[in-house]
Amino acid sequence: PRRKYIRFEGAQAEIQLGQQSLPVRDWSQGGVFFDAVPGVELSEGDKMLATLRFRFPHETVSVQQQIRVVRTAR
Repeated sequence: PRRKYIRFEGAQAEIQLGQQSLPVRDWSQGGVFFDAVPGVELSEGDKMLATLRFRFPHETVSVQQQIRVVRTAR
């Protein structure tokens, strides 16, 4: 109820930042939640080009999007 958009969990999705592909924990129309790995330094306010990949049984759909980091946890 406190979220503006419905969040989708468990989708076969990943986000690619540069050369690094990371699994997506959940996503919505308003954002993507993923765990960064060591070596990927993200700070609040960073803007970058990312590619979201959704894997379906018969195809993979890729969406390229300009993103902005709004929250990080160490």
